[in-house]
Amino acid sequence: MAMGERLKEAREKKEYTQKQLAEFVGARHNSISNWEKGKNKPSTFMIERLCKVLEVSPSYLISGDD
Repeated sequence: MAMGERLKEAREKKEYTQKQLAEFVGARHNSISNWEKGKNKPSTFMIERLCKVLEVSPSYLISGDD
């Protein structure tokens, strides 16, 4: 599973919309969409914010390890 797929899965597990997650981490809605589709990747800083909000570890989000 790719990082974008893990991001989407973690977001859906929390029952957040892309818009809600974007607001929580200070990103644009289309950024969340692009990350989930694998069009680009979030910065290290943003990965930390995503992990905090989604309650997952950076290693899980990046490589699937937990």
